[in-house]
Amino acid sequence: MFKYTVIKKCLFLVTLLLSSGILTAQLPEKIDSLITDSLRIENIDTLYKHHWNRESNQWETYQREIIIYNKNDDPIRTLTQEWNYDEKAWINVSQELFAYDKKGNEQEKLVQTWRPSFNDWVNTQLKTSYYNRFNERKEILFQEWQKPGEEWINTVRYIMDYNMDGLENNITISKYNSIKNEWEYYKKFELYYPGEYSYPNEIFIKNWNADTKKWSTEGKYEYLYNFRGDKTQEIRISWNNYTKQWLNGLKIMYQYGREGRLIEVIHQKWDYSKKKWVNFDKTLSEYNEEGELYMEIIYKWDYSLNQWIETNKFLYSDLTPEEQDKDAL
Repeated sequence: MFKYTVIKKCLFLVTLLLSSGILTAQLPEKIDSLITDSLRIENIDTLYKHHWNRESNQWETYQREIIIYNKNDDPIRTLTQEWNYDEKAWINVSQELFAYDKKGNEQEKLVQTWRPSFNDWVNTQLKTSYYNRFNERKEILFQEWQKPGEEWINTVRYIMDYNMDGLENNITISKYNSIKNEWEYYKKFELYYPGEYSYPNEIFIKNWNADTKKWSTEGKYEYLYNFRGDKTQEIRISWNNYTKQWLNGLKIMYQYGREGRLIEVIHQKWDYSKKKWVNFDKTLSEYNEEGELYMEIIYKWDYSLNQWIETNKFLYSDLTPEEQDKDAL
C-alpha cells in the first residue's frame, strides 16, 4: 500500500453518499452516529491513481480514493473505487469509517467491502483503540464480522507498555481462542532505545511457546535514523535456535530529498553463498511543486544484466478519467 499526500478537490458530500451506496451493514454505535454528523461536512480529498500500460504506451486510470474529513481535519471516511472502462463508471471496492474521542484520538476504524450482488456494504473488520490517563494508546482490539451470527468476533489484541520516559517499550500480541473463550499469547515486540526521547534502534521479536509457557526469540529489527529522525535503514534478522546464531534476512534503505520527502526505497536480501547483501527491488518517488506525491516508479533487480529493470509506475493526480483521456498525459 502506497503512502501519499492527497490532492484537495471540492465535492458535495450528499452527492458522494448517494453515488457510493447506502450504508446498510450494522455499524458500531460511535461509527453510526458519526455518519449522521458527517452530512454537515464538505471537506473532501480526491486522489486518482493511474498506472502505465506498456502495451498501449499510455497512462490508464484504474483507482481513486475519496477521503472525507471532520472539522478537526481528521479523516472520517475513506472510500476506494475502481474505474470500469466498459461501463464508464466508478465501482465501489472498500471503505473505512473512523470515530474519535474528545481528545482527537482514533477510537474506532471500521472496514467494509462492497457487495455488488446486493448493492450494499458488508462489515469486514473493526479496530478499536483504548488509551490510558496519559493519552497513550494502551490497547488495540481487532474483531471480524461474523455474518451468520450478525456479531463481531474477537481475533487479535495488542497490549502496549511504556517506560518512564513515555516511550513504547513492549507490544504483546494475543490471539483469541473462540473454543476456550480466552486470549492466548502469540507474539511480543521489545523495543530498545539508545537514549531518552529517541527512536528505537532495536526491536526484538519473540514467540510464545504454549508448551513451555515461555517466550522464545524469533528475530530482531535494527534501525538507523538521520538528524530529522527519519528512518534511513532497517535490517531484519532471524534467530537460529539450533546454531545459536543471528541470520541476516532483509535490509531496507530509505533516502530523502532536501525537503525531507522520501524519494527512494531499496530492498536487499542477504545472499548466503556470497555473504553479502544483494539488490531485490526499488521504488522511486517524485513530487510536484506543492510537495505532493506525483509519481512512483517500481524496479526489480536483474541479476543476469546486473541492473535495475522498470516493472511498473503509478501516477497520482486530481484528473478524472475523462480529463485523463483528453490530456493524454
